[in-house]
Amino acid sequence: MTVKNTILKVLFDNGMTLARAMKVMEKTIQKVQKELPEYEIKWDRAAEEYPGPVYAMILMIVEEIIAEDNTPAIPN
Repeated sequence: MTVKNTILKVLFDNGMTLARAMKVMEKTIQKVQKELPEYEIKWDRAAEEYPGPVYAMILMIVEEIIAEDNTPAIPN
């Protein structure tokens, strides 16, 4: 499984739709490249090539993106 597929699987396993997961993934890739340039993550490489702490950082960014994208159904 690739790095990208690993993150997408986490999103799917938590009930996210394909369309939303792809948008979140796109934003995640951009934000990781901007905020963690020293890692030069290759999203199409085997997931095993990166240690667990790298995934922890990526998932923190995923959570930030999801929180930023969540808007109330009824505006205040």
